Amino acid sequence: MLNDKSYRQRVQTLSEEFAQYQPVQLVEQYVNGLLNEPHQRLARAI
Repeated sequence: MLNDKSYRQRVQTLSEEFAQYQPVQLVEQYVNGLLNEPHQRLARAI
């Protein structure tokens, strides 16, 4: 597996893809969405 060039290339590609993520901003968006969810349900119910 370590000598397989296609495996090494795929790992490199995944590494580049993961480097594009901004985990702090993603977590902030998800948490804010969850915190605001009950308010949105209440507004729809009214």
